[in-house]
Amino acid sequence: MSDIINIDVFGEKFSFKADLEDKTNRQALDFFLKELDETETRLDKNASNVSKLVKLLLATMNIANDYLEVEKELQTIEKDLKARTEKIFVKLNDNAKPCCVRVNDNKT
Repeated sequence: MSDIINIDVFGEKFSFKADLEDKTNRQALDFFLKELDETETRLDKNASNVSKLVKLLLATMNIANDYLEVEKELQTIEKDLKARTEKIFVKLNDNAKPCCVRVNDNKT
């Protein structure tokens, strides 16, 4: 179900359609607004001459940087998991015993 989400950024109102049943949309918006607020806080209080666009760009770059760091961590975890899985597979194959022994039914 699509609905309209309204947000306020720097005193300007923005509206857009989003699937509210997918909570990811709301989480992404909340995450962005939180990062924008943190970016403003990190800027020098006396830096009132910093434009809204610069603040938005800084917040966006911070989010992109966080994303790339998480992606890199995920790749490291995936490589480690693959290596561990391969080691387990090798050990299982090395220690495997035949599960069934074929008996010759020919009576001579």
